[in-house]
Amino acid sequence: MLIALLVELIATFMFVLTIIMTVNSEKNSSKAFIIIPLALTLSLMLAGPFTGGSANPARSFGTMIFADSFKHVWIVIFGPVLGAVLAGFTSLILLKHNKKNEQAQSEAH
Repeated sequence: MLIALLVELIATFMFVLTIIMTVNSEKNSSKAFIIIPLALTLSLMLAGPFTGGSANPARSFGTMIFADSFKHVWIVIFGPVLGAVLAGFTSLILLKHNKKNEQAQSEAH
């Protein structure tokens, strides 16, 4: 169960972090139409064999309703939510660090 939670957390973390960093990058934002779907595909391929690749609590919850099986609902809710929150905080740190580097480079020129 802990492994499934970690897999969902990591897959969602990678996907959300990729989205945030891509749309906040002037260099990569024009390539977002290819980077984001590839990141989703990679995260689902990674998580698929372990958990079915949720990365979206609403999709997993809908499947559980039709299957009438809520045994592990907490995994598909908490894993992606925690992964997304961690990705948000990580992106804040990375974007702040990138901004400092850009300022240092512009002052050096």
